[in-house]
Amino acid sequence: NMPSVSTTLVAKLKDYAENETSTEQSIAVDKAEIGIERIGAETEDGWYKAGSNIKFTLEFTKAAIFEGNEKPSLTLKNGKSAVCTDTFETGAGGKIVGKTKLTFEYTINAEDPNGKMDKDFITDINSSGCVWKDANTGAVFLTGSVDGKVLANRKIYIDTQSPKIKDITCLSKDGSYNAGKELTFKIEFDEAVNITNENGIKLNITGLTHQSTSKVGSNILLSKYNVNSNANSDEIAVSSVTATLSNIKDVAGNAGDSSINSYNKTFDDIKLDTTAPSVPSILGITNNSVITEDNAKVEFSLGNTETGATVKYSIDDGGQWSDYTKDVSLVNNGTYEIKAYQIDAAGNESGKSETYTVTIDRGALLKRISATTPNGTYKVGDTINGYLEFRKEVTLPVGAKVKLNVESGNEVLITKSETKPETFNFE
Repeated sequence: NMPSVSTTLVAKLKDYAENETSTEQSIAVDKAEIGIERIGAETEDGWYKAGSNIKFTLEFTKAAIFEGNEKPSLTLKNGKSAVCTDTFETGAGGKIVGKTKLTFEYTINAEDPNGKMDKDFITDINSSGCVWKDANTGAVFLTGSVDGKVLANRKIYIDTQSPKIKDITCLSKDGSYNAGKELTFKIEFDEAVNITNENGIKLNITGLTHQSTSKVGSNILLSKYNVNSNANSDEIAVSSVTATLSNIKDVAGNAGDSSINSYNKTFDDIKLDTTAPSVPSILGITNNSVITEDNAKVEFSLGNTETGATVKYSIDDGGQWSDYTKDVSLVNNGTYEIKAYQIDAAGNESGKSETYTVTIDRGALLKRISATTPNGTYKVGDTINGYLEFRKEVTLPVGAKVKLNVESGNEVLITKSETKPETFNFE
């Protein structure tokens, strides 16, 4: 009987004279069947571009011998093959002896689909007419199915496409911008990129000067610009992108696509306005006018204003400014010194308007005639002190007199009060 484990065989021989001799031989008993252990890869996990070599391994449960005129290969799902790189021994028919692992190599093509090399990437083993034998027993074996044995737990990816700009957006809010204002743009690539000299990537936009570009995410750049003086336009446009394509590479090492340099986009809602708006005009009143009529309506409006502008006016010659939203009414007596200016949507400020002076002077000039002498009865020769009060300061000629409606009917001299400019005293 054949032993089931490795052992030593002893053979003895005895002749008719009872002379005896023996010999021993150690044998290895190998009942295990040979087969495919797995299909793996010597190439490290990662992303690989066109031209990269991927090394696969076909591993067996035991050492094997391969005999034939052509080397075996692995059939891939893209219809191509990975060729065996092991060396055949010289001699008739060729032979690979005592291998527990064969190595295969595949060069990625530009046409290969992007994505992970998954369990379906290798579809079959092509023996190419080779005879596959167990190196220990010489027994011929078939490769069998590769299902469930291909690239288990590996993360090898094909990426044959160059990175492109996916989109450029303006992060600054829609509106108008004047000289010196900053605008920020987001440059988004269609995949993660590594960039040498981030600041060398510039958007070419008429009216803007590049300030800085920095990477803020795996595929995101922020690029900042200032508005030039004398830049005026109803929209802005990226006409092209300045970038050295070899400085932009994806994880697989593909350089930036040529479409990056020709990328263009228009932003209709961003306007450049560095021109100061016109000076507002003051309407509805006459400069240097005096209004005395009791029922006369006194109000003014501002013209020559821009849509979206903030318009300011003052009625005290610029001492205090108010926002203009509608016609302004002047009600109280006094002198008003009116001027105005405006700030457009971009922040440009106009000059100040000419000052319009308007005086409202309504009502009786003399408010009352009264006396400072207490109520009572006075005899001839007593002095009655009184005063005339006007609603504002007035000027009377020196020596002016007032005639009181009393029995004597005498005119009395009036004098200006030293403490109340609108009052004149008499006695």
